[in-house]
Amino acid sequence: MADLCEEATKASDDHAADCIARRRAMLPTGPSAEHCDNCGALIPLARRRIIPGVRLCVTCQEEEERSAR
Repeated sequence: MADLCEEATKASDDHAADCIARRRAMLPTGPSAEHCDNCGALIPLARRRIIPGVRLCVTCQEEEERSAR
């Protein structure tokens, strides 16, 4: 029974690591924009530091994500 639990845990860990890797690959890279590519609003420094390569302000990013659904 312990072997079965260990195998299930490993499979779960592998799946989680794969999901994280795929999400990281989708993140923007490179220098961040100081102003939003869509509306021109200033992108706060904290957002630019947290998300390297960010191109959109929070409002425009949320709108883009809503329209992608």
